Amino acid sequence: MSFLSNSGMAVMAYLDPGSGSFLIQMLLAGGLGAAFLIKTYWRKIKGLFNKNNEDVSPSVMEDAHQEK
Repeated sequence: MSFLSNSGMAVMAYLDPGSGSFLIQMLLAGGLGAAFLIKTYWRKIKGLFNKNNEDVSPSVMEDAHQEK
């Protein structure tokens, strides 16, 4: 990009009003995707910081089996 500013040619860049809403949409989608990823892997993330390095809780299938 720096070579364009030094070339002496006029660089025409136009951002239409939809560009701002697209940028906001992409930021929102990235944030929600990151939140879903953290929610999905929360037990593994929490296990990384657990002092005794044990599994935080049994799996969902084991919980369902114990309730019967």
